[in-house]
Amino acid sequence: MPWNWGRKDPPGASGTTPPPPLDPGVPDFLRPAAPARDPAGGSVRFRVQDVYTITGIGCVVVGQVEAGEIRPDDTFVVLDGTTGALRPLLVRVTGITAHRESIASLRPGTSAGLAIRRVTPETGHLTRIDKHELRRGDLLVPP
Repeated sequence: MPWNWGRKDPPGASGTTPPPPLDPGVPDFLRPAAPARDPAGGSVRFRVQDVYTITGIGCVVVGQVEAGEIRPDDTFVVLDGTTGALRPLLVRVTGITAHRESIASLRPGTSAGLAIRRVTPETGHLTRIDKHELRRGDLLVPP
């Protein structure tokens, strides 16, 4: 991208510098989100902005709901934010907090923190997640 992108061209030139086209190599999940579908029938996407470990709670991911609706006890898989590859990590939401208050559900466009735990597929037991297993840009999507 040139240093003067979006600015007026030098004297003598006409118009403005057009924005560059989207790179065809960018995966679809990194492109701007499509309008959210109905929570009952649409897919759910939560993009991770940051990951924390909070004493007494465990792993908390902070981010924004891009589509669908999220409630406690929902189960998700993790997609890598750079490659889109599915990670072998199944997680369950144990709590939702926004602005220091627990809330019952999240809708598209809402930013919040999700307390999550790993789900062992064979037994269904919830175990601790290390904050380094998730990173900024990852997506939580239904399995």
